[in-house]
Amino acid sequence: MLITIIQYCLAGLLGIYTLVTLLFIASLFKKERAAGCIDSGAKLPGVSIVIPFRNEERNLPALLSSIDKQQYSGRLEVIFVNDQSDDNGPEIITAYQKNSKNNALSIKLIDLKNPHNALTSKQQAIHLGVETAVYPLIAFTDADMILKPNWIESLVNGLMKSGASLIFGHTAVNDDPKRGIFAALEAFQLSLLFSYAYVFSKLGFTGSCMGNNLLVTKEHYMKSGGQSAIGYSIVEDRALLKLFRKNGLKTRAHEPFHVTALTHPAQSKKQFFNQMMRWAAGGLHPGGGLFAAGILLFVQNVLFLLSIINITPDIIKLLSIANFSLTWIFLVISFSKNKSSASKLMYPFYYIFMMTETVIFGAALMFKSKIVWKDRKM
Repeated sequence: MLITIIQYCLAGLLGIYTLVTLLFIASLFKKERAAGCIDSGAKLPGVSIVIPFRNEERNLPALLSSIDKQQYSGRLEVIFVNDQSDDNGPEIITAYQKNSKNNALSIKLIDLKNPHNALTSKQQAIHLGVETAVYPLIAFTDADMILKPNWIESLVNGLMKSGASLIFGHTAVNDDPKRGIFAALEAFQLSLLFSYAYVFSKLGFTGSCMGNNLLVTKEHYMKSGGQSAIGYSIVEDRALLKLFRKNGLKTRAHEPFHVTALTHPAQSKKQFFNQMMRWAAGGLHPGGGLFAAGILLFVQNVLFLLSIINITPDIIKLLSIANFSLTWIFLVISFSKNKSSASKLMYPFYYIFMMTETVIFGAALMFKSKIVWKDRKM
């Protein structure tokens, strides 16, 4: 009797997964209504780009070059906030300031001094940058990014058309062919995460975003309390999204959700592991919507693997295989609509990779392993 009840419960969870995935697929075809239109002759608002950095000398030249190529007719300023770097990153920025021929681009370099323990130093650097900003719109990115020429323009247009107070864009891994299958799996995983972030936004749920491709209004950021209102968080980008929604402010994914920024792949498996641990620990905490979605995905994945080795009842096997196929269909459609460069054929290979991650991350979180980020334990 107990076994039968468990089977019905598992079948019910798989049925919920089926319905949710169908809802996600349907949402990809949902057209967003624009809150307004932009007068082609209107003057675009100024944007302050806030970039906290720590020991990024190898990445700063490419970032600075991509910022210099931004195709935006409004005014721009770039605020670099040095989070106690001990490399030559600040000198690279200073040299760029002196040698830049782009008079329309203002570059500021400030130092984070006397950080306290109430917030992470990155949060404090972000907030210091916002307080220093002179323009009404604040764009956030990281120092290890390469920004496409239309990055700022697309975010601003999206914010103005949607009437949102926060808008996030689509970031992809700048694939390195020399790193082989691991780099391809990493690129696929980021595209998958953004696919889910996009549909969560379209459905009006508090999902996730990335702080390396984000635009907010300074007014609403400050009124919401910024990082101080968030409190200590190792996923301050998602926490900011949650804070805005909690305060009744409109948040949106950019439309169309095409890639406008590239991030470098992890330089080692250890770095990749720490990044995934940070996301998992910060985003999948009990009580959050992502936690419930994560549990549902975990149940589906485990039952699918058990079905492959033929130790589940027929109904469980049928539902789990159907869900595997539906998820793949969702990703194929999402990658196509969002023009993701990740291979749609990677999903079966990624599936094995994901299950390995689940075991490792689950054990690490259970035993409360310390998360290391930028040479610091979080």
